[in-house]
Amino acid sequence: MQIHGAESLADMLGISRETVQAWIDEGLPIAERSPGPPVPHRFDSASVIAWLRERDRLRLHIETPRDRLDRLRGDKVLMEINEKAAQLVRIEDIEPVWAAAVSSAREFLRNQPERLAEILQGTPGVHEMRAILEDAFDDFLTRLSQIDPPADIASAAIATDRAPGLGH
Repeated sequence: MQIHGAESLADMLGISRETVQAWIDEGLPIAERSPGPPVPHRFDSASVIAWLRERDRLRLHIETPRDRLDRLRGDKVLMEINEKAAQLVRIEDIEPVWAAAVSSAREFLRNQPERLAEILQGTPGVHEMRAILEDAFDDFLTRLSQIDPPADIASAAIATDRAPGLGH
């Protein structure tokens, strides 16, 4: 069914002419645009209804501030449940442990240039030097991977303020 004019469409839908104009600005389909006053636009009722339904459907997916607050509250409850189930670790619990591990790794690596310089000083050939360096890095990475965070790092962070297994 063809509807002639924004006023007729507004009357038919029980809305103002300004609302029809706002919808036109949003993309309400016009079956036939008028060349200008006094000839009105023509609207296809099926296209208008389809557009309104799609517009309403999209609006349902827009998160209002209230929806966001509810979602964030739900996320908080879920995090609390996961934390109680020991699936999450609080940052306050892990930060000192992480800092101790990083500090220990840093200390270990800072001691390597002097140690490796002594070893490499009498080493002939680039291939042999490269092999020594690769062994040193592999040793460090192996030690780092063998740290058991819950047991080793936590106890070391408390007792010595250093992560075990990396040595000097």
